[in-house]
Amino acid sequence: MRAATTTSLLALSATALAQYNNASSPFALVLSSSNSAYDGHSLAPCHEGAAIEALCVGGVYAQASAQTYTFNSTTSLLANPPTNGGGADGILIFSLPVQGVSEPEAFSLQYNPASNVAVPLFEPGTESVTYVSFDASDKLNIQGAVDNGTIGSPSVPYYRWQVCKTFVGYSYTTLAWIVGSGASDNPTCEPVTVKRVFA
Repeated sequence: MRAATTTSLLALSATALAQYNNASSPFALVLSSSNSAYDGHSLAPCHEGAAIEALCVGGVYAQASAQTYTFNSTTSLLANPPTNGGGADGILIFSLPVQGVSEPEAFSLQYNPASNVAVPLFEPGTESVTYVSFDASDKLNIQGAVDNGTIGSPSVPYYRWQVCKTFVGYSYTTLAWIVGSGASDNPTCEPVTVKRVFA
């Protein structure tokens, strides 16, 4: 029953993602950090639950084996990116192997109302997709309005990525997103830059 449910949810995800049908070549996500334990390491999917993956700190990037993710956008968005320098919006995809088939899962941030640390997850379905972008330097960002109190405020790219010890389904060292401009609530968090690297 669980396998059938998971397969159904993944099929729904694939259908909903169809509008973002311009997929990039596969790439790795690689960290830059002042901490040598993270600098140059790739982000690897790690199991948090049934068909749910977080982005764990993996080994030092190895080009031949780390092309894991794709970026799905639209032809229109790619041809007319915003003028803020952040790049076109799209959906970060991890393809989960299920019964011999690769099924796409979309990136979203899981929020905890008691913390400003959000944990990125790949899950079936698209109800809570978090749209991301890559700038001209291939740095991963999330775009948002500068002034939430002003209607029509311009959108700018934010780079609030950190690596933290987190717990969703399991305890891991994962990528996290800091909500707002303040310091992280989690004392284990350290700032990082996330860059996509093509083969």
